[in-house]
Amino acid sequence: METLTKELTSTADKLSNLTYNVVIETENEGMVRATVWGLLDCQASGATREEALAKVSQLLKARLSKAEIVKMEIELPKPEHPWKKFAGMFKDDPDFDDVLADIEAFRRDRDAEMEAYYRQLDSEDETNLTYNVVIETENEGMVRATVWGLPNCQAEGGTRSEALAKVRELLTARLSKAEIVQMEIELPKPEHPWMKFAGMYADNPVFPEVLEHIEADRRELDGEMEAYYRTMDAPGG
Repeated sequence: METLTKELTSTADKLSNLTYNVVIETENEGMVRATVWGLLDCQASGATREEALAKVSQLLKARLSKAEIVKMEIELPKPEHPWKKFAGMFKDDPDFDDVLADIEAFRRDRDAEMEAYYRQLDSEDETNLTYNVVIETENEGMVRATVWGLPNCQAEGGTRSEALAKVRELLTARLSKAEIVQMEIELPKPEHPWMKFAGMYADNPVFPEVLEHIEADRRELDGEMEAYYRTMDAPGG
């Protein structure tokens, strides 16, 4: 599997380019499938990598030529503090005041130690997420809004504003029950295409002779290129 980053001219979002990732996979039958990352329904197959890429690029360009891309900012919901469920549970306990006094004394000591830590957490806190939303007008006149990267998070409406409002509501509800973490994946390094020939002719009796011819050609070509570069570097070259 290979991941390729491509650029397209954007549509109504007024940006000059849109960068997207394409996942390239070789299927069992030897065909190559190219899928736009984040738009699983935008994929194409071809006999070669280049053919698959050309097809999926054409598909995406055709789709975006009839669509609009807008940015939607979603405020992340604040999760309830895990101790909230205990609030008021012990207010009628006769020993509760003594327990509170001990807790407050411990808390003051602990706060002094943790103040720097909390400041760091506050500085790193992300309160909003920005998503790209693809807006498309369907044949029936309805407008469909799809969150780029979450193809199953989409909504339809009679107008652009209605579709956007619905998809915002869907995404906000989904994020309220979810956690977003960053995962770093090391991309596999593809094998050099010539590696499969390594050692293939090591036992061939004429292989040293072939190597000598290759080295002679290489020296001759290097000599020609060196003279060419000297000519280019010379004044008026």
